[in-house]
Amino acid sequence: MREVRQLKLVNDRNEFIVEELVNELFYKDLRNVYGHESQIANMEYIAHMNYKHALFDLPEGADPKQVFNETVKRPIPSSLIDDSPIYRHGCYIYLTGEEIDNRLQISWGHEQAKSSTVFDSERREL
Repeated sequence: MREVRQLKLVNDRNEFIVEELVNELFYKDLRNVYGHESQIANMEYIAHMNYKHALFDLPEGADPKQVFNETVKRPIPSSLIDDSPIYRHGCYIYLTGEEIDNRLQISWGHEQAKSSTVFDSERREL
């Protein structure tokens, strides 16, 4: 599961990974109920843009924990969710999934690299 691999780059403690996956499950439930709403697509687009802005704001060579922390602290305005971390984190974790369209997928770092850093190609796009 790509979400788990990406979370392990941030923090390999099981408690952290389980907590973030639970957030993702809450978000997926919300998505199942309101998936037909354009607001879901808007939320995911905003989350992706927040990620891109976080990459731009961070110094080159930022580690996955820095990318994660800078990204998930950014709000995702929506009338469907409040500003609690449950759905916000859940949306960001959902966007790290393998099945996510490449145009929206986010990554905390390189999975294969020994010292994981943010993708240089993503930085250049900004």
